[in-house]
Amino acid sequence: MNKCNRIMVLERAVQKLTNAISQQLLPTKASPTVVGQYICHYSHLPCSVEHVSSPQDYVPILIQTLIAVGFVGFALSAAAWLGPKIHGRKKDENFECGIEQQGNARTPFSVKYLLIAILFVLFDVEVIFLYPWAVNFKALGAIGFIEMVVFVTFVLAGLYYVLRKGVMKIE
Repeated sequence: MNKCNRIMVLERAVQKLTNAISQQLLPTKASPTVVGQYICHYSHLPCSVEHVSSPQDYVPILIQTLIAVGFVGFALSAAAWLGPKIHGRKKDENFECGIEQQGNARTPFSVKYLLIAILFVLFDVEVIFLYPWAVNFKALGAIGFIEMVVFVTFVLAGLYYVLRKGVMKIE
């Protein structure tokens, strides 16, 4: 159903409701009626009309996703196909800020740096979950508060565990 047909169905529904109101035949407690892809609630005057979601509503999102993925694939393919393919000893050498390399790049180093980075990302993402809760604090009520207390308790228990294991200590 295209946009014009939806508008026509909606206009017909509004016209029927207007006629019913003018003739005072509108029931006070009737169940909602589905008109096309719209629901009319006959609970009280004036009539409220809400849109019912359909799979066609998600087509623009699908198209945008396909365009984005297609662009990334095209850009990577074009770079691999059109890019220079010159190889040589000097070209394949590692380059680090203009400084000559010293020693072997394969020497072992402490994994704690990576572990701290991963823990930072982990706790940062967990803290991001606090923002929607803070925005909807009043609407969630006591149950939402209890759920968030449980969530924060688990996060703090994880942080306590990490600190007790000594992961944050760098020597």
